[in-house]
Amino acid sequence: MSHSLHNQPQLKELWLIWQWQTWAIEAILTAPVDSTYGDRTVPVK
Repeated sequence: MSHSLHNQPQLKELWLIWQWQTWAIEAILTAPVDSTYGDRTVPVK
């Protein structure tokens, strides 16, 4: 019982980090940066 309680905070931290990374990647991909992502075939607007 104490073992699972000890692992839960770490899982929550990993989940928060994963969610933040997903948000950061989404923000970077949706940001209008033609100089960096000009060669990509991703619509900026």
